[in-house]
Amino acid sequence: MLMSDIPALADLRQDPYPTYARLRAEAPVFYSEADQAWLISRYHPVLQVMRASHEFTNRHSGLERVLVGTSGTQHIESRRVLQPAFSSDNVALLEPTIRETARRSVEASRASGTIEAISTLAIPVPGAVFSELLGVPPVSGANLLGWASGITVHAMSDLSTKQSRPDQRAKRFLLRLIRTASDPSFAFYREARLFIEQHFDRALLTPSTSVMTRSLLEQHAAGKLSWNDLISIGLEFAFAATETTTTLIGSAMRVLAEDFALQDRLRRDESIRDAFIEEVLRFSSPIQYIKRVAEEEVVIAGVTIPAKSRIRVILASANRDEEVFETASVFNPVRSPNPHISFGSGPHMCPGSKLARLEARLIIDELLSQTTTIRRVDPEATLVYRGYSGSRGLVSLDLQLS
Repeated sequence: MLMSDIPALADLRQDPYPTYARLRAEAPVFYSEADQAWLISRYHPVLQVMRASHEFTNRHSGLERVLVGTSGTQHIESRRVLQPAFSSDNVALLEPTIRETARRSVEASRASGTIEAISTLAIPVPGAVFSELLGVPPVSGANLLGWASGITVHAMSDLSTKQSRPDQRAKRFLLRLIRTASDPSFAFYREARLFIEQHFDRALLTPSTSVMTRSLLEQHAAGKLSWNDLISIGLEFAFAATETTTTLIGSAMRVLAEDFALQDRLRRDESIRDAFIEEVLRFSSPIQYIKRVAEEEVVIAGVTIPAKSRIRVILASANRDEEVFETASVFNPVRSPNPHISFGSGPHMCPGSKLARLEARLIIDELLSQTTTIRRVDPEATLVYRGYSGSRGLVSLDLQLS
């Protein structure tokens, strides 16, 4: 069957899953003219790409020294710098801050009765964690979401110039200058970059209490990270700390608000709440797809992919692969086993996955303990999704708490 009508992945944001199912069934490895990339949609081929980090690299990022934009030794070095901040001990130290922020956010929301839950519940906890981990003053949720969009738009703009043919670069550069002047996302990027730069400037003069900041500055002093490396890592952290966790919390709240029986079940049995979070991650992957480049010619699921080809690894599709997950299109809050790959796999597995899970769990704990009913204000209203470079999350979610 012809697959020429498959749209670009970015255009599937509202409801991508029927298209993912078609890709899995008809063309698990498919060259998309719309994306100018190979789409990998089944679980085991996705794992093949993610785990072979030398064959499939991250030469797609406009940011030069961030985790998502490096591979091999450079990636390992960057990851080692950040790892202490996400250790089990440090995550445990953050739990009181997360729990208190979750408690206060839910308490204020319950008093209001009717709320927009993304801005009032899904954002404050990741915002508090970002501030605590980096050792910076509290940042508003609106700013964090704006920064996330700006960081991504800037990175993709850089990418479009770097990957162009020489005869296209001047034109793309001029277009970028025009966009920089008119696109508010670039203003958000400049604001985020200035915030991160000023933070490290202050930390050079006054030692920071932040494990992450101290570790980064030690590597900078030793000559292992340039000043631009510091800023790039800080910018990526601002994106990752906000977008993935906010999306996870928003998806979890939507599931609860649409299933009163599940709410009651989770209130009665706290032991299944972690499994519930894992199923939210599988069923509504915060990061829908990630980008790779095939360094050499390679065969995936019987299809030959030429060297230097761009690849889109569709995590959200792999997480609904019927060959791996029984009744994959059904939400099962006690699914076991649940080998989803929403946080990646192999060398690039998300270092903050434990922290994201904890943040979501504590918000859900507080919601369930402080309410008897969580419902959507208008169950028939169409939910709108946003997304930046592969992510997919709710723009808003109006809830009534009682």
